[in-house]
Amino acid sequence: MNFTQLTLISLLAVATYGLIQKPLNNAGGIKVNRGAKHSKNRRQKMREQQRQRRLRQQNDHINAERQNNHGFLQVKDDEILDLDGPEINKVAHASLQSKVIITDPQPNSHLMGGNFFVGIDVAIDDEKLFWEKYEGAQMCFSLDDAPWHCWSARHGRVHYSQAVEGPHTLVAILYHNNTLLDDFKSETVSFNVVHDPEFGSDGDTKNNTMKSKSDANGNGEEDEAEKIHIDVPVVQIMAPINKATYPGNEISFHSQIQPSDPDIFEKYFNHSFVCINMDAATAHSCFPIYGQDNDTLPIITAIPSGLHTIEAALMHPNTRDLINITSSETKTFFTSGNDHKEAAFIIHVTVDGEQKEVPVVRGSDFRAQAHAFCASIFLPHDNQCIIGVEEKLIQGMNLHGIGW
Repeated sequence: MNFTQLTLISLLAVATYGLIQKPLNNAGGIKVNRGAKHSKNRRQKMREQQRQRRLRQQNDHINAERQNNHGFLQVKDDEILDLDGPEINKVAHASLQSKVIITDPQPNSHLMGGNFFVGIDVAIDDEKLFWEKYEGAQMCFSLDDAPWHCWSARHGRVHYSQAVEGPHTLVAILYHNNTLLDDFKSETVSFNVVHDPEFGSDGDTKNNTMKSKSDANGNGEEDEAEKIHIDVPVVQIMAPINKATYPGNEISFHSQIQPSDPDIFEKYFNHSFVCINMDAATAHSCFPIYGQDNDTLPIITAIPSGLHTIEAALMHPNTRDLINITSSETKTFFTSGNDHKEAAFIIHVTVDGEQKEVPVVRGSDFRAQAHAFCASIFLPHDNQCIIGVEEKLIQGMNLHGIGW
């Protein structure tokens, strides 16, 4: 395993970045007309103070719920009535209604540097009803009309890194049961990325350090930051498998890292990301290093049929820049499309009485293809499965008279 030493500032209190950065006081998007100015008598002042206190408690509750596995969701609470204003129609809870809003980047904003988090509100009427209907759903984003990159709707933290300079567009949509749900689609947000001319090259140490919270004292002077040396591993892409063909237009992304000192690495990279770039996209999409399991693996969907490339790297926990020395090898893979129009031939494999199709695109590696198929049926290391599928692939090639 290759390791490279990285210098970090001792900044253990790395922020847990929430997806929703500014709570909605008027949950559900209701606009409140507060009416005439309050008189300054004591009673009205007390009422206003009580109302503000209730609003703060409401927002504190919402923020606490967001940290408790609610992911992107913002529950529409009934509006608190202004005792001195007009009556407000409360939110109807009879049906499941929602609105997806990208809160960051803001429309027509200018972002410096190319690294940015995405804020997203999914305002719903009934959270219980939502999860009963959409358990396992993912929130997907398309940057500059690229394929949809999807995060868990419960645990997602959305980040992009190294966006190219210039104009960009971003749109979000909910994904459930292999379907993009247009009823849960945001408006398209346009924004611009500007690269700071003061930024140094990859070798510039200011891209690998960050001031700790104690750096600046009350007099505006800076203390020398403590530096921590950490061996950082190279990212290994486990899926998609190199030179394998995937049916349809979707893949799951799974990576592996093997740090020399796992405890120290997790201590400093606990809130950091692994970032991927498919087909030389305009930015890397980034997923948390920790907190992912097989049920919450990120996916990429609506991929055009044909040949694709993918690579990955770790994000620096202080600067949020990519650590180029952790970059994976570039993998190539194929997608055959929903109608397998890109497939040179198709073999059929029976699994538990059910026949499954295994499409193969010219240029695929048969052993890799067999590994990919067996992994898809939860037999990733079963030699009998791998050898059996590989033999059928060779037979299929010979049967169709295809030279490889």
